[in-house]
Formats: sequence, C-alpha cells, structure tokens
Amino acid sequence: KYAFNLLLIYAKRAKLVITSRLHSALPAIALGVPTVFVKPAKLPGGGGNRLAGIYDLITVYEPDQEWTIDPGNPSRNQKGLHMADRNRAAFWSYLKKRSSF
Repeated sequence: KYAFNLLLIYAKRAKLVITSRLHSALPAIALGVPTVFVKPAKLPGGGGNRLAGIYDLITVYEPDQEWTIDPGNPSRNQKGLHMADRNRAAFWSYLKKRSSF
C-alpha cells in the first residue's frame, strides 16, 4: 500500500522528482514526471553499467556538480522527455494489442 500511495503522489502531485535512488527515479520517469537523478558516489547494490539507459532519459548530476535545474519549469530539466513519451506510448500500444484491456 505504501508503494502504491507513492505512485499516486508522483502521478497526481509531483511536478519534479529529485532523487539518488533508482527505485524512485524509474516510476517517476514512467509516469512522465520530470526527474533529476543525483548520482551517488557509490551506488547501493553495486555499480556496474545498470544506469547506462537512464542517462538518455533524465538529467543526471554528480554529487559535486553545479546544479542548473529550473524548478519553475521542471519539464526543461527532462532531457529525454520525448523519448520517454514515445517509449511509454509504444508500451501501452503493445499491451493493448496483446491483452483484454
């Protein structure tokens, strides 16, 4: 129930999500909420290349990097907004063709 309530907050009220947690960033991106990811010095659970795909969709800041986000216009911060929208539309189209929605 807690996770569902967070998704509702993201979907209905969030204008911008700033997080260093991948598990917060991904739902926000999926819901179309502008998202800024603050890359932690050490990723929990190990690093590797698991963030490679996310860099094309959102703005990523290093911990010591100067921030240039515009909280008054959060969609300007969303570097790959059009790509995320296209992926979301393709996903829903795929689901509709293969299910009883």
